Amino acid sequence: ETLAQTVTAKGYPAQLRADHAAHAGHLHHDDEATTLRRNFLIALALTLPVFIAEMGGHAVPAFHHWLMGAIGTPTLWLAELVLTALVLAFPGRVFFRIGIPALLKGAPEMNSLVALGAGAAFLYSTVVTLAPGLLPETARHVYFEAAAV
Repeated sequence: ETLAQTVTAKGYPAQLRADHAAHAGHLHHDDEATTLRRNFLIALALTLPVFIAEMGGHAVPAFHHWLMGAIGTPTLWLAELVLTALVLAFPGRVFFRIGIPALLKGAPEMNSLVALGAGAAFLYSTVVTLAPGLLPETARHVYFEAAAV
């Protein structure tokens, strides 16, 4: 029990398991798997357009030129901002909910790394999109696909 308390204090939730609770754990894992699957599908649906818009031009340069001519950079970046915000606010919120407290406790872990990286990419890209005059022209690049993926 002391070990579980020490591990929990370091930012890694731990608890003792009773033998009779093992069966109930299977139900919890089924619910968790369903939630993870649902969140993955939501994130995939929201991220795929952002990823294709940003990275598709690397595979097919004509796609980039067509997309920029069809909707333009400001509109594309606003759409990417909205889609990425939805990814981070809903299926991606778990990284922030777990990672930031662990970081603040001095026990960062993988969720902390994901939260910092995705958060930094999103915030920088948001500044580029909404207030581009704050940055030199050569620094105006968005990284919404990095935040969403």
